[in-house]
Amino acid sequence: MASRNHLIKSVKDATTYGSKLTKTERKIAKKQAKKLNILQRHNAELANISSEPTPHLLVGNGGLMCGIERNHLADLFGRFGTVKEIVMLPKRSYSFLTFEKTMEARAAFNILHGRALECPSEFPRSGVKFYLSYLQNVPSESRGSQKLLPPGLTVIENFLSEQEEKELIETLGWKADNSPINDTGLCQNIFCL
Repeated sequence: MASRNHLIKSVKDATTYGSKLTKTERKIAKKQAKKLNILQRHNAELANISSEPTPHLLVGNGGLMCGIERNHLADLFGRFGTVKEIVMLPKRSYSFLTFEKTMEARAAFNILHGRALECPSEFPRSGVKFYLSYLQNVPSESRGSQKLLPPGLTVIENFLSEQEEKELIETLGWKADNSPINDTGLCQNIFCL
């Protein structure tokens, strides 16, 4: 069932391929399409869906917003191979995962996609279903977090030169290694870095 779903981006695509889906497969395809639409709405540049298996997975229902923890994903997906990276963005219902090899991602996809996980043998919570999609690439955690800045806040890269930064640190009474200049360990200035 799940092995042919990796090519199906929506229920319409299933009819294009000439395959008849079961009711369960249609439901999974709809949920998968919904997760992909959410990703596209939040950040279209991250929604580089691949119709072929890749080592990169979108894990729908696997985000911080759903109460999923990084170590739970690492334990679950680690059963299928080496997980190189897990990216979980704040206030998102999805996460991103990268395996070392494509075949590891394919094995995880085939077993976990759209299936209710058993508690506690597979996952700490019962009834959790992950909707997986292959991606061409996965965002870095730092790149993703920059997209979530509060409204009106702008980050200006390299605002200070290295010399200006050193002077500012010294003016505030700090060494370049962020330790206080005085040996008491207390910051004697109003501003602390």
